[in-house]
Amino acid sequence: MGQRCFCLMYGCKTDLDWYDEGAGGLLPCYTSKLPHEDRCLWPQWERDDDDELCLIGFWVAVGGSGQKGIPYLSSFPLTRPYERYGDAIDLVKERWRIFAAWCAEQGHVLGEPELFLMETETA
Repeated sequence: MGQRCFCLMYGCKTDLDWYDEGAGGLLPCYTSKLPHEDRCLWPQWERDDDDELCLIGFWVAVGGSGQKGIPYLSSFPLTRPYERYGDAIDLVKERWRIFAAWCAEQGHVLGEPELFLMETETA
């Protein structure tokens, strides 16, 4: 297991294992059509250590060693994330709209997206 750090994600809670072949391997199916150089902007499926919270969504900002192309997660007022990450939030909202429409075409309607502070693996 690599380095774990906090990230700010825009997405929704999910019970679906997005890599599971039984669920159609939705995440690999979707990302296989995207340019590899934009990998850091692909949808991410994240679980907390207790598997109590699973999210599907997009990174807005990542701490730790970070991710190329994603803003570094640093201090910001939790009630005003747009002050620091407005451009990144706008970008992932558009990517979310496209991804959610694709998921609906596959028969999986996603919940309402929101911002989450979550852990992710970066290394």
